[in-house]
Amino acid sequence: MVIAGILVVAKDGNAEQTKDSLETIEGVEVHYIEDGCKLITTVETRTYDENYELVKRLTKLDGIIGVYPVYVNFEGDDTMIAPYIPPEGDESIN
Repeated sequence: MVIAGILVVAKDGNAEQTKDSLETIEGVEVHYIEDGCKLITTVETRTYDENYELVKRLTKLDGIIGVYPVYVNFEGDDTMIAPYIPPEGDESIN
């Protein structure tokens, strides 16, 4: 599972409507509204690619000025694990 903390900035006075719109999307949860336009949000998906596409989709919603990832946590997304292959002749890892 990939969990991203996202700051969503809505047009002034549009936070509640934006919250309602965001929460109709599977995997999106609004936790807090600050200053009437900043929505503290999490986006949960199975993989990083799905998370990226969902966050990109949020940028296209009406009433949203910006979408800013704050953190991303990868839990069990094997697509993010790549084996370390040391350069030829590197004996530092045995």
